[in-house]
Amino acid sequence: SGETTHLCTADNEGNMVALTQSIQSLFGAKVANARLGFLYNNYLKTCPRHAHPHQLGSRCIPRSNAAPTLVLRKAPRRTDGAHDWVPFLILGAAGSRRITSSLLQVISGVLDRQNGLAEALACPRIHGREDGQVRLEKPAATDSLCRQLSQNFGQVLIQAPLSYSMGSVQAIQFMEDGRTV
Repeated sequence: SGETTHLCTADNEGNMVALTQSIQSLFGAKVANARLGFLYNNYLKTCPRHAHPHQLGSRCIPRSNAAPTLVLRKAPRRTDGAHDWVPFLILGAAGSRRITSSLLQVISGVLDRQNGLAEALACPRIHGREDGQVRLEKPAATDSLCRQLSQNFGQVLIQAPLSYSMGSVQAIQFMEDGRTV
């Protein structure tokens, strides 16, 4: 569901793609290309407006949360003593404002906590907004943690495990032995 999709793919020749595509709002601009059948996006709605509600500002760069990401690791030393950087993770997500926090939590799960990719993807996530709202997935949403978050930040919303609303991450991990997971 939603208006953003993400996919990752890699081939045996070392080509990789992390592609996040969005049309901003549900059904985008609500106009389809008559010949090709795709919907146009409505990202200009994220630009600041001026005196007239339909007047867009110059040099507007529409806001986007898309973050297709490639994480590299040092390969074993070459015979000349230097290192090559090789792919370790390729990932991205759908999920609007929750894309960045979901990607960060998956990357941290793999790099910092040494989780396997499947485990990092399945871990409960948390996302906080500037207005104090915090979203937290079960089973991490213990009564004690929810009370503490509520006291410090404000509204706490409990999400179901693996909730699409917490960022739908897709990822590929490149293992040292050449396998991908």
